[in-house]
Amino acid sequence: METGSGEAKHLWWVRRDLSGTSPAACAAAGSRMAALLVLDPAFSTTTARHAWYLSSAAALHHELQGHLDIRSGMPEEILSAYIHEHSITDVYVTGEFTPYGTSRDARIEKLLTVKGVGFHRSGSPYLVPPGTLLTREGHPFSRFTPFFQAWLSRLQRDAPSIPSFSWITEPSALPFDIPSLPYLPEAGHTAAVQRLNDFIENGLAPYDEARDRPDLDGTSRLSPYLKVGSLHPQEILTAISRYPSHVPFLRQLAWREFFADLLHHDPESASRDWSPAFSAFPWADPETCETEIAAWKEGRTGYPLVDAGMRELLTTGTMHNRVRMAAASFLVKDLNVHWTIGARHFMDHLIDGDVASNTHNWQWVAGTGADAAPYFRIFNPTRQAERFDPEGTYIRRFLPELSSLPIPDLFTPWNSVLRPRDYPLPIIDHDEAQRAAKPRYSTFRSSSRTDRDS
Repeated sequence: METGSGEAKHLWWVRRDLSGTSPAACAAAGSRMAALLVLDPAFSTTTARHAWYLSSAAALHHELQGHLDIRSGMPEEILSAYIHEHSITDVYVTGEFTPYGTSRDARIEKLLTVKGVGFHRSGSPYLVPPGTLLTREGHPFSRFTPFFQAWLSRLQRDAPSIPSFSWITEPSALPFDIPSLPYLPEAGHTAAVQRLNDFIENGLAPYDEARDRPDLDGTSRLSPYLKVGSLHPQEILTAISRYPSHVPFLRQLAWREFFADLLHHDPESASRDWSPAFSAFPWADPETCETEIAAWKEGRTGYPLVDAGMRELLTTGTMHNRVRMAAASFLVKDLNVHWTIGARHFMDHLIDGDVASNTHNWQWVAGTGADAAPYFRIFNPTRQAERFDPEGTYIRRFLPELSSLPIPDLFTPWNSVLRPRDYPLPIIDHDEAQRAAKPRYSTFRSSSRTDRDS
């Protein structure tokens, strides 16, 4: 669309790229520009994830000195009005790959094309955009290791550029109060970079051993920033690449991108089993185990590690990854509840809740997903606690009612005469649940291993 003066005017449409160094921001900075964030009513406004997004959006508003217009409504309507208001010639976005995001962008692109406005996708929230990598036969990858090898060969380790903005808009006021949830980390790109630097200095070298220990500060704690795009993975890659110990953490970034690739190729896997073999799996009727599901959600299963993880989720908006696996395994393997029930609960409470990672991590534990070699593996919550929280530090932190129990009573309070009355007995016997689960899974063992790639 040509303006009266013939001047190009760019719009950076901000979504989950809440950093001035995002690919779309860098592309839009090639001309005078505006920045717009649309609070889409399609997304829940009651989750911790939404509160974190608003907090991060407020941080970007501050970092851009008020040059981020934030409006609420349907994207089609808001963008049409904004483009007309500011005579925008081109809209720049960071590429989106979730099912909702891709369909929304297709609608917007069609709308803007009719108006004569350019719609440009620049980069992605990933190091390698989903859909880029294929097997030698031209199929999507369904195994992580070959995906990882192909992914490594496509990495570019150059630092992202830092753009200079020339605004066509005046600074605006923040249109909402910054959420005050006490457990939200400090938001914004500056805070994300500081967290990255702290991790490199103190956590990168021991990461491979410490990351499985919920009693230690052994994880990066960068996932909330990656979720909203306050930090791009390119910045992480550039920063960690000069350290010999960076590969274990790099693998975790690759798992994030592997799951995004799976969802891109199979959008329906967001709500159904990726492996067709499990479509007839004999899951329990959730109505018959409502009490057990509620106990799991509340952190009152009687298994301390599972309960500590679920309490951590409710009180902090996050959960240690090792404990996520143990808690997920308990729901799907011990209670035989379909993974979608747990996945929805996690997405309601995780500030770093990501559709691709959450969905496919749950399926990895349940055995219904890609590369789900442990489909027959059942996490023993007591053994997991003994191995990864040997002093009970993590359990005591989130289950204060058990804090006075000595080791090993802390791991098996049902056997202790000191068990507090306000802590429940196990809602199910793990050994019995394991014996019942193995025949269910053995029935699907051969068919679930059918490859969908080479």
